[in-house]
Amino acid sequence: MKTNTLNTIYKLICLTLLASPAITWASPPEWAMTGKAAEVTGELEVLYFDDFENHRGSKKYFIHDKNQGKRFELEFEGKPPKDATTGSFARVRGQAQDEQIYLATDDPSSFEPLATTPAAAMVSGDQATIVMMTNLNDASVPCSTQEIKETIFEDPNQQSVNDLYRETSLNNIQITGIVAGPFTINYSSTGSCDIHAWAQAADDQATANGINLTQYKHKVYILPKQNSCGWYGAATLGGSPSKAWITQCDMKDTIAHELGHNFGMGHAGTPTGSYSDTSDIMGYSGGNILRQINGPHQEQMGWRDPQQVIEITTDGIYDIAPLELNTNIAAAPQLLKILKPDTGEWYYLSYRQALGFDQSLFSGYLSGVSIHQHAGNGSTSKTVWIDTLINDENFTDTVNGVAITQTSHNADTVSIEVTFANTCSRHAPTVNLTPPSQTDIAGSTLSYAVTITNNDTANCSDSSWELSTQKPAEWSDSLTSSDAMTANIISITPGSSASVNWQVTSVNTAGDNNYALALNMLSTYTAIHDASLAANYTVTTPSDTQPPSVPTDLSATVQRKKIVVGWQASSDNIAVVGYNIFRNNIHIATSPSTSYNDSNLTSGETYIYHAVAFDAVNNLSLPSNTNSVTFGNGGGGNKGGGKKR
Repeated sequence: MKTNTLNTIYKLICLTLLASPAITWASPPEWAMTGKAAEVTGELEVLYFDDFENHRGSKKYFIHDKNQGKRFELEFEGKPPKDATTGSFARVRGQAQDEQIYLATDDPSSFEPLATTPAAAMVSGDQATIVMMTNLNDASVPCSTQEIKETIFEDPNQQSVNDLYRETSLNNIQITGIVAGPFTINYSSTGSCDIHAWAQAADDQATANGINLTQYKHKVYILPKQNSCGWYGAATLGGSPSKAWITQCDMKDTIAHELGHNFGMGHAGTPTGSYSDTSDIMGYSGGNILRQINGPHQEQMGWRDPQQVIEITTDGIYDIAPLELNTNIAAAPQLLKILKPDTGEWYYLSYRQALGFDQSLFSGYLSGVSIHQHAGNGSTSKTVWIDTLINDENFTDTVNGVAITQTSHNADTVSIEVTFANTCSRHAPTVNLTPPSQTDIAGSTLSYAVTITNNDTANCSDSSWELSTQKPAEWSDSLTSSDAMTANIISITPGSSASVNWQVTSVNTAGDNNYALALNMLSTYTAIHDASLAANYTVTTPSDTQPPSVPTDLSATVQRKKIVVGWQASSDNIAVVGYNIFRNNIHIATSPSTSYNDSNLTSGETYIYHAVAFDAVNNLSLPSNTNSVTFGNGGGGNKGGGKKR
């Protein structure tokens, strides 16, 4: 194996000077021990905060309860929910103090997804963006409106953020919009960094100036450099509209980085750092250097022709064309993928050359095939740069039996040899759920059919999964199978399938709503087999259009100073709620039972009675038979049975 000293030094620089610590999640804070139990339902907001100056990044989660008008920051005992994005809805339960909620991972009900925002198959089209210059009352944005416009939208030298994204997306997107303001909001640079309040204040001023904010997919707030925030940029991960806050108006790469979060991209890093892959705008972006995005991000965004993304499963020699080229002129596929069975992730192989915005790439990235690791499947997780090879250099994964050797490279292609060890090759299972969504009344038991297929190669041993479920609190469910399953652990041989019947029963008090269910499969062998299925259970009260039956045998009898009216009960498809009582065809009362006492009557008068039944939605029966009676003066008795119906 040949060693390239300069390349090795560059890799060490990336792993040290540019390394930002991996995001860690909070240990139980003191306030969590004394906080009050809280349950909040609302919309999630996932925010990145990028402190490029100190090479630190953080990712924070918020839930917005619009009924209370409050936003709570969520602290997780362990890892937060996988691939949660802005705009999803959830119910959280934990210990709260002020505007923070701590969630314990050992409580399965601590985080309950209600509705998710599915990742778009492709980010495409016009990305309408409004940029609001937002001055504080003691500090101003140092850039002019025209400078910001050229930075983001229309640079005379075609070096704007829009130009970058048009190039790296192969013209699948363009960023258009306006620069509004400057707006001066009544907040101080030395006060708390309340970006939500700042954004609302800027929105209010824009609206007051006649700007229709609903026309824009993305909102960007340009802030003064003098502030108390301590970061270059912040952005929501997704969102409709998305939001980004920029404190460095002259840093194109910072703006491009935060917009990348808005599009749904996570960071581009290394195994030890969140920012360390500087071949990607989603890596370190505090130097005002624009460059394209890496291979995994290209696939995630849907900007790479699927025919140019090839999965490698057999030994062979493979050529890769530069990632920067348009598909129609590429001499070979531009992105190769190799499954990493031990973690369920993928190796992505790409080739970068000094073309377009990538003319600014450090030469270490241009020497040959770049190897990245990523979850794939549209995941918003960090992409991980592993290595960029030179000729005769190789990369070996002994755990998964994969070896990649670079044999040559030129301006058009890089050639690599890929070999797989002749061992068991494990693959993600195929899991189907039928039907994915069902509807019934509260208290019903619904059945979901689950089919699991083991896709491991024939020389692998059987694989087993432990099945668990997520459902609303107090609901019940069960998992049964005609195949070998003990204590919710099912074992399947390679190439075979097993069926599981999942029965879910809602509580009788469940309100009309859509309820999220999940079936989780935890492999007892390798993480490649881990899987999760989402299902939906809709509780609905069927519309009632059927009236009750006719009340029968109505009678009216004088008893002392009143007339007692009685009848036989009606029936209904759901329930009879009560009866309307009529005297001389005038409605006089409502009774929940099958009798009514009428008083305040005039002696000697004859009264005719009938009744009409009604249900909960006021469906009315036909009138009962009538019955007449004379009250007082010796009349006292029934004057005829009346008509029966």
